[in-house]
Amino acid sequence: MARISQDLVRDLMRDPSPENRERSVMELTEVFKARAAHGRAATMLEEIIRIFANDAAVRVRRAISEQLKNDPDLPHDVALSLAHDVDDVAMPVLSFSRVLSDADLMEVVAKENNKKMKAIAGREQVGEALSDALIDHGDADTVGALMANAGSNPSEGGMLQAVKRFATDNRVQAPLARRERLPKAVMTKMVAVVSDHVLKELSARNDLPDDLAENILKQAEERVFVDLSRDEVEPEALAENLADLERLTPNLAMRALLGGEIPFFEQAAVSLCGMQLDAVRELAYAKDAAGVAELCQKMGAPEKLEGVFAAGLAAYQEVCAEEGAFDKDKYQALMVDRVLSDFEMLGVLSETDDLDALIDRLRAVG
Repeated sequence: MARISQDLVRDLMRDPSPENRERSVMELTEVFKARAAHGRAATMLEEIIRIFANDAAVRVRRAISEQLKNDPDLPHDVALSLAHDVDDVAMPVLSFSRVLSDADLMEVVAKENNKKMKAIAGREQVGEALSDALIDHGDADTVGALMANAGSNPSEGGMLQAVKRFATDNRVQAPLARRERLPKAVMTKMVAVVSDHVLKELSARNDLPDDLAENILKQAEERVFVDLSRDEVEPEALAENLADLERLTPNLAMRALLGGEIPFFEQAAVSLCGMQLDAVRELAYAKDAAGVAELCQKMGAPEKLEGVFAAGLAAYQEVCAEEGAFDKDKYQALMVDRVLSDFEMLGVLSETDDLDALIDRLRAVG
């Protein structure tokens, strides 16, 4: 259509129904996209589009958004209005409009819902600041879509935040593991927390450093051992077998403790310390910190992790006392809070990466 026809105007005046207004929008936007109006007519056409962008009917406003989502001359104020409209209206411009700047889109991220954020995450180009904002505010579907988008550009800090926020969610971790460029710091953090499925994807990367490849093997091995402790295998027999194979370590004992596998932890401590079970329990559940410190020393655990073992054992006793029996889910939730809130205050591991790794492992176990 080369121009705004008089028939269109007459028809709209005769029948101003939402259906007819939508049809009128389709014709008017074709004129706009063809740049067929000039001078005063072009100004009037822009004003008509602006009016329709505020129409009472959603179908009319959506027609504007859908028809002009790729148009570089869509008025900025109209694009903004559509972006903050209801989802059906906003989605086309949020997904495609180049009129909206990253600053405009960050405002949407700060104020709007996850459906809109996911649309933004799938745009052809998503700048660093916008990518990081989506990681901070979006849900797993949004951040997963961002990580799967080759046109997104999250910073290293943003990717580390994604690993931390969604440590056990494959919707985020799987596409992150497949990104073309992945900083070593991000891969290192992922090794400690992701599922076996994602760990396998991560291990297949061509740019995986040798030390991380070795760490992945250790992680996979530990997980198998802890999984075995949850099955029908007797904890005592499993601990003894691992000790015979020289595969029983303080780190494996810590993973078992933080995962709520208390019987296996106790038997691991028995084997590592060379003590009787009663003696291990006496140290583990002593009321003063000296007992846990002595237990850690006998197990060969690093001194900086004594507070971690102490927190796990204290949480275990607390949950048992409150519930009358051990509630594993409540225990793990309590441990997440303890590690997040207490350890920096205690000065434990504050200058190493171990605390972050521990927190994320804790989120991943179970």
